[in-house]
Amino acid sequence: MKKSTSPSAFFNLRVLIGLFVFLAGAFLALPGFGTFSHASAQANGNASEQELVSSQPERGVLAPVLGNYPDTSLLLSTDTTVTPDLAPTNTTSINVSTSTNFKGTLEGNPATGVVRVTDAHPAGTYTVTVRAFESGGASTTKTFTLIVTTPVTCNPVSFAAAGNFGSGSAPLSVAVGDFNGDGKQDLALPNNIEEGGTISILLGDSTGHFSAARSFGAGGYPISVAVGDFNGDGRQDLAVANSASDDVSILLGDGTGSFGTAPDVDAGFDPYSVAVGDFNGDGRQDLAVANDLSNNVSISLGDGAGHFSAAVNFGTGTLSTAVAVGDFNGDGKQDVAVSNYGSNNVSILSGDGAGRFSAAVNFGAGSGPFSVRVGDFNGDGKQDLAVPNGVSNNVSILLGNGDGTFNAATNFAVGSNPLSVAVGDFNGDGKQDLAVANYESDIVSILLGDGIGNFSAPISLPGGSGPTFVAVGDFNGDGKQDLAVANHDSSSVSIFLRACGITPTPTPTPTATASPTPTATPTATPTPTATPTPTPAPDYSLSINPSSVSVPRAGGIATYTVTITRTGGFSSPVTFTISGLPSGATATFTPNPASGSSSTLRVTVSRSTHQGTYLFTVTGQGGTPPLTRTATATLVKRKN
Repeated sequence: MKKSTSPSAFFNLRVLIGLFVFLAGAFLALPGFGTFSHASAQANGNASEQELVSSQPERGVLAPVLGNYPDTSLLLSTDTTVTPDLAPTNTTSINVSTSTNFKGTLEGNPATGVVRVTDAHPAGTYTVTVRAFESGGASTTKTFTLIVTTPVTCNPVSFAAAGNFGSGSAPLSVAVGDFNGDGKQDLALPNNIEEGGTISILLGDSTGHFSAARSFGAGGYPISVAVGDFNGDGRQDLAVANSASDDVSILLGDGTGSFGTAPDVDAGFDPYSVAVGDFNGDGRQDLAVANDLSNNVSISLGDGAGHFSAAVNFGTGTLSTAVAVGDFNGDGKQDVAVSNYGSNNVSILSGDGAGRFSAAVNFGAGSGPFSVRVGDFNGDGKQDLAVPNGVSNNVSILLGNGDGTFNAATNFAVGSNPLSVAVGDFNGDGKQDLAVANYESDIVSILLGDGIGNFSAPISLPGGSGPTFVAVGDFNGDGKQDLAVANHDSSSVSIFLRACGITPTPTPTPTATASPTPTATPTATPTPTATPTPTPAPDYSLSINPSSVSVPRAGGIATYTVTITRTGGFSSPVTFTISGLPSGATATFTPNPASGSSSTLRVTVSRSTHQGTYLFTVTGQGGTPPLTRTATATLVKRKN
């Protein structure tokens, strides 16, 4: 019997926000002080002058100095380093940024100036900004062009059988990074433990294999993990959304694959998802956190030293489960998109560039949207959205208009209970494709894009048990995109390496010598035999209505109807069981077994039941031989 896990049973959070604003300074008379003129870009994309864009340094403190960076090209989802022609001076931290279209990671070393690029995708040309800070806050910027190229076309699309690696307890997400700086991609996965949750780090060897997991402390029920460089030291750090403790853990990397801690950042109730951005344009990384039970997104502004100010919350839809950063109206200021599992829509909040956001504008998705990703699926240069819908078992594609609005969703079928989607280019045709983790059917669906916003029928990849999250990378360094999939039920991560079969060259057929063609004897045409229409075998399916019920207090009862749809003359009684309920919750079915078309399910929660959203599975069994069928729904327990 499949043990189910809820889209939100894993989550809780509050996010702290901080805002550090630097004012433009006046020129100082002494050499080496003051603000320099705005950098002018040369033909190669490098700045010809240093640009000081923050408050003036104190007298006697020199402004940062950066060298020029060469324009750089690399293959999709691969890694590289970019070295300047001069090491920085007077520099205590570096922030590296580019367009929100870019989904890889960037960080710069303040001692050497070297910029590390990890998992560069999607394909495209990006202007990368390197911003150096000195201890007083003064900064200097340089830019270079990063070109991510599409791999050689490789059809048909296929992946090698999954390699599975132990990940810790019941992971709900996975992030790709390079945590020991060896140029080989590594993985971070949160372990879903209520007390003393942890993050597992698996170091890659660039052949598709990973080390045994090492664990580092996080908060209660960690669900989502994002990679950044929050203190500007050129070493990758982690932000972890903790559902039970309503906060975000900041783990600062030491560059060897180990992590220390910084103060936690408060969030809203039941934080599900965390993303990294720069919402006030100060060159320091900030956090956006989707809060499931408080129906909002928390924005926490970073100070560039690994700390964040108190969170400012902005309203979204109902049961907000994921957040993604984009620029949906093309004004150069970062916006956020939030998937709302309870209200079946996506909220768009437009940023003002100072850390604040407009009221949410909502766009419809399918039923039970669980996450959201940004892409460009019709190649018009305007950001679009992909949203997996956990109840309607499809992915919604919302094509953007470039002004912050989106067209009505077009839905594409996938597996059962899709919870996560990643954007890639798996056949190398320059058109964005999708990979979808389907929790209930234990598969990953690959949907190939046609470049105008449509997608193929899904290709199914079997992997671990209970896949909840999928990420793209290049784990064997061959320039082809691979997949990492977090499996909640089997406590593992599956690695799917892209496989390219060699198309055989056809052997030329020898030209035959012509010979006379004999005259054929006419043959009577046989009378076709009618094929009998097969009688469908007895069967049934289950569905649960409503798909989600909220219980606001201890002793509350959530009531559902379990419907039995019988086909092929199936008439046997069906016996029900349930899995995936939280501690302290009990369930009854009336009747059980059920001989008719439905049964009433009542779930009672107690005061000891932890707040959160829980995805449970109802399993039916009936007939001879026994037929087992399942259906899922969610229970939302609010604070007592």
